[in-house]
Amino acid sequence: MLRTIVRKGIDLHYDRLHRREAGQALRTVEGQTKKILAKAVRHQAEEYAYNALGSRVFAPWLFVYSAIAGKFREGWIPDNYYGRIVCPRINGVFRSISGVKTLTQRLFQSDRIPDSGYLIDGRFFDRHLKPIPIEDAARVVFFESNDVVVKIDSSGKGRGVRSFSRREFDPVALAASTAQAVIQTRISQHRIFDEFVPGGATTLRLTTVREPDATFRTRAAYLRIPCGGHKFVQSSSSVRVAVDLASGVLAGAGYLSDWTRVASHPETGAAFKGVQIPGYFEAIKLCQDLHATVPQVGCIGWDVIVDTASRVWLLEWNAGHNDVRFSEALTGPCFLGLGWECLEPAERVWQM
Repeated sequence: MLRTIVRKGIDLHYDRLHRREAGQALRTVEGQTKKILAKAVRHQAEEYAYNALGSRVFAPWLFVYSAIAGKFREGWIPDNYYGRIVCPRINGVFRSISGVKTLTQRLFQSDRIPDSGYLIDGRFFDRHLKPIPIEDAARVVFFESNDVVVKIDSSGKGRGVRSFSRREFDPVALAASTAQAVIQTRISQHRIFDEFVPGGATTLRLTTVREPDATFRTRAAYLRIPCGGHKFVQSSSSVRVAVDLASGVLAGAGYLSDWTRVASHPETGAAFKGVQIPGYFEAIKLCQDLHATVPQVGCIGWDVIVDTASRVWLLEWNAGHNDVRFSEALTGPCFLGLGWECLEPAERVWQM
């Protein structure tokens, strides 16, 4: 009984946070469109949340999706339903494993992962996880580039990311201040993305799923562009632009982190409409092939970057609670036919 009470309390708090966030997003969208979501559409969303998903607490994100689409669509997956019901059921323990960035290369064994070294409990390791003396750390991690990016394990949303030049790199100070982190060669983005943010790290987010026939398919795609003076994507300050899944072409508008709609980058003024993402189909194949190596995972969000030669590099993967709400709102429903709306909550393992 105690476990049930604790679980319900956590779920209540989780849904309350999502209701607040969705409410803010809805107000932003309605403020821009000058249209209040119709009562009939709200009713449709609430009834779908209750009858198909099991509770009206899943309705707030359906309101946001409906306001952006201009109508309600059956099959949408609300963000709190995805995080609370879907992910625990289809991804299990891999939700935590995907946050361990120091394991990505060991898990996928791909030459398209730019890891150059690791920091684990104050010790440096090369990309093969062999220990190296601290005095050799700079030589090893800067072997292929004069710039590296350090990402702390279990960090997300752009937090815990730092960039170092060879001159700035201090292995002693880094080891003293950081427990576990991956060190990656900094990839120079394709020149087409320099139109948005010169010298930035614009990334493509692809979402792949394990289909009922055990094949792997990309179900959603959008571009993430830094803004607010940042060179790297921050969830609190970025532009998301929907991508046509079949062609890899950008939509005519993007959305800021607060769901404000913009037709061009707010700082450089570069327009999104019609831009073809270089290396797009290679990125699709890479992520689907990598997903096939971990068939235990039902859905993965992949962050890839395209370099100056149109080659695709995997920066991160996320099986914890990868973002689906933007794709659902702009191009969804993206996950029809997977049976996600029929899932029962997964059992939690409680430490008592």
